[in-house]
Amino acid sequence: MKTIFFALLLVAVSAQAKLAVQYRVSEMQGLLDFALALSDRPHLPPGFKEVYKRSELQTPEVEAAIKTMRDLSPVLNEGFIFKTPVASRPQGAAVEDILISQSIFASDLADFEQRSIGVLMPSDQVLFFGALKTIQPVFRKRIWKSGQPFLKKHRAKLEGLAKKADLNGMFEKAVKFYGARWPESLPFTIGLYSVPTLKNFRNSSNSNSLGSIEQHGVLEGKDLAGSFGVVFHELCHSVYASQTDEKMIELKKAFDDSKHPSRALAEQYLNEALATAIGNGWAYERVSDVPDKSWYNNEYIEGFAREIYPDVKEMLETGKTIDAAFINRAIEAFGRRFPQAHLAFEPMMMALVVGYDGKPIEGQELKRSLRHLYNIASYQGGSPLSEERTIEDIRESSTTALIVLTPEHMDHFQAFASKFPLLKTSFSAIKSAPVPSLFAQLDEKGRPFLIVKVKDQKSLQSALEKMKELKSIDPTKPIRALE
Repeated sequence: MKTIFFALLLVAVSAQAKLAVQYRVSEMQGLLDFALALSDRPHLPPGFKEVYKRSELQTPEVEAAIKTMRDLSPVLNEGFIFKTPVASRPQGAAVEDILISQSIFASDLADFEQRSIGVLMPSDQVLFFGALKTIQPVFRKRIWKSGQPFLKKHRAKLEGLAKKADLNGMFEKAVKFYGARWPESLPFTIGLYSVPTLKNFRNSSNSNSLGSIEQHGVLEGKDLAGSFGVVFHELCHSVYASQTDEKMIELKKAFDDSKHPSRALAEQYLNEALATAIGNGWAYERVSDVPDKSWYNNEYIEGFAREIYPDVKEMLETGKTIDAAFINRAIEAFGRRFPQAHLAFEPMMMALVVGYDGKPIEGQELKRSLRHLYNIASYQGGSPLSEERTIEDIRESSTTALIVLTPEHMDHFQAFASKFPLLKTSFSAIKSAPVPSLFAQLDEKGRPFLIVKVKDQKSLQSALEKMKELKSIDPTKPIRALE
């Protein structure tokens, strides 16, 4: 089963945290993100594609390069993982993450290619860097020409703001709060790339954590305090990933011991909500006279973050560390803010572990269909259902399990279902359910299981669209038709 993660592994070696931060501006990072956005990779600023669409640079050669990047998408999803003491929190990196990290340090395209030897198969490397070379003139003319001077000024302002806000002291408080260990010798590198602000367009940027490296998209004209808050937000993801083994186990046990109906979603959203409360709330307020009006473009993440913010802020300022008691308060806070969310499809689809049985279901098409319908931050997928690795990954995960089932693979599904108490007792009903249909229920731990039964790949899209219309699990009707 192929699994994708967006945070590089951190080696925990010291409880004392001293932070050395370096900001970098690299044309290669911007070029790579631009090319990935044109090829429809997720979690990238939509403005990149809009800039290209509005330009006069849509030549057959550039279109062919974009297609090459799109064809290489499955390769970029490959990667490696390391297990942690908590099975639902493995860490690792996808090929895309490694390439982004190397692009931040690359001086030019030749240097970037040299740094990437061994990451891609030789034939794929030729295709990949050939496509980047073709797209580069478009990037330079439409993005880099105005973006480079803007980024250099923005970098200098961020460095000044970090000193004024005592970034090192803030980092130490965050490490203490999370119960983490950060290697003293490991610097934190922030790669900045510019995102143009377009007229008559819903502009947005994107940032993400890659372990000790962060890439931060900066909207041209965005307020400095907001940019600083986002940087600290992503830094918090890295600190969360460097929690001690003991702290990971303690927090996981608190979630498992809870009987609250919101426990599964609170666990799923905790990492993002904490980073939002600390970065977009606490850190922003440290450098601004007024609070940030908008913290996150997801109502569940923002709502959860705001609900726990007073608790988080008090603990940060008084040097406290999150523990089982905090987890119980956080679960209660999520349930208080969103009392019916544990049954709603939208929030439970943010993090998915997906199983299917190969033909006639095509994995990449399934992933595209789901991302088109839902805001998915974390996606793990694999097949066949009968493979022990697939079963193990779905069993160890705590996120929503979505299974796409076709009648011809019912024997494989029976073997799979026997490993999960909820599915084992429901197998006969699922087997006799009409096609297309949806089985949707929570297991004994409050974890959602969604079984989408379809005839073939062609009927999958319409079935998923119908499922979205249903909006939520109906506890009184485990199986519903999707037509």
